[in-house]
Amino acid sequence: MPFGLELFYSAFLDLNTCRPAGWGLQGIPWSAISDYAEVIGIYDEDRDDLFYFVTSLDSAFRDYHDKKTVRESPKNSKKISKT
Repeated sequence: MPFGLELFYSAFLDLNTCRPAGWGLQGIPWSAISDYAEVIGIYDEDRDDLFYFVTSLDSAFRDYHDKKTVRESPKNSKKISKT
């Protein structure tokens, strides 16, 4: 991981627990990222970077999750015929 990006990855992992419950994998709420920035003391351009990187990681994670879910769906498994 490039130097300096650990903060954003760590924030993503922490905020991953803030997803709303419901049908399917929901995105990390804007309010959770904002609260995280406030508690950690991230302001101005760094706060903008936090939003950018966390939402980008979240989007990539949800895309991966969606593709994996479709791939592992029972509809996509081969049916065993009874003979």
